[in-house]
Amino acid sequence: DGYVNRWLVVAPKRVCTDVWPLEAPKWAPGLSLALAVGSPAQRTAALMDPDADVVVINYDNLDKLENLDGFDGIVFDELTRLKNPSGKRFKALDKLLANVKVRWGLTGSFTSNGLEDVFGQCKIIDQSLLGRAKGAFLATVTHELRTPLTSIITGTRLLRMGWKERNDLVERTLSTLEKSSQVLMSVISDVLDYSKLEA
Repeated sequence: DGYVNRWLVVAPKRVCTDVWPLEAPKWAPGLSLALAVGSPAQRTAALMDPDADVVVINYDNLDKLENLDGFDGIVFDELTRLKNPSGKRFKALDKLLANVKVRWGLTGSFTSNGLEDVFGQCKIIDQSLLGRAKGAFLATVTHELRTPLTSIITGTRLLRMGWKERNDLVERTLSTLEKSSQVLMSVISDVLDYSKLEA
């Protein structure tokens, strides 16, 4: 029906204990709030509390959640905590989100790595944002890697051509640098080809 009956709020522990209990009555005086922090028994009691409209849990306890049954909305307070799709908490949460239709992300922090960080955050909030954008993301990343790598390969070749008196160590180092760069360029090209197939 377009409405959320029960919210799960995921936040840093200090925000769970010091901010949400003080702020929630100001913006939602009719909603009851339960804190799922502390001991396993306290977390379970809060998560199972049928009278709690909003349950607040900290990021460090995400991997302890078995399901999100009963929650139809989730708020990620400080969304930047979920920027790494290969991280433990990201994987734990990603498995549970299928039935949670309303997802909101709150953050006051800038993303430090640009597109790389935004990719993970978009994946958690709405994977449809990534559809064709995932291919564009991969293409951009591979382009950003290819450009400096091309300079390294070209520079190595120029050194080889212009360096008349090379000893064995210099020759091995230049050879290793060129071979390693070629292998990396091949991997980047494979990723780019994969992203074109998906687009």
